[in-house]
Amino acid sequence: MSGQGIIIKVSSDCTLGSSTGDGTSPPGLPDGGGDIDEIAGYSGRKLDFNSNELCDNLDDGAGEEICQTALNSLFYSNAQESNDIIFFKTTKGGNAFKSFIKSHCNDSLWDCDSVNNVIVDGKSYDTQKLIYWYYDDDKYISIKQWGDDMGVLDSSVVKHFLNKYPPIEI
Repeated sequence: MSGQGIIIKVSSDCTLGSSTGDGTSPPGLPDGGGDIDEIAGYSGRKLDFNSNELCDNLDDGAGEEICQTALNSLFYSNAQESNDIIFFKTTKGGNAFKSFIKSHCNDSLWDCDSVNNVIVDGKSYDTQKLIYWYYDDDKYISIKQWGDDMGVLDSSVVKHFLNKYPPIEI
């Protein structure tokens, strides 16, 4: 039905109310939204990000058009490493993008075997790595990690997000 909706009454502290006066807090936002998760030894914050859809062609313009939008961006750091976490949704050319990412596994500098369905960019500098995995058919996480003593896949931040958003096969 077009033009109809629902009204939900909330109390002053934004809890969903009931006739008994009890209430519950609304659920957090998906895809890393909502509150910053506490990760021992790291400080975290939400970053401003561009949520506009961006499109580009693979293979320097010769390949299929890929369109993506950022869903959320978080930042965690400690004395050894910094982690920039971006949640993406592929809106066009998803299968082509998955094939493009997987094609890097043929390059000996990329690590595609340490954690199932997680790809680590081995061409990055010694003090910077990029880590990717899909957690839904059209959604993936990209973590840019840098520092002098990075944990890469052993990082508590990476492990936290691997547990919260388990990788799926692409």
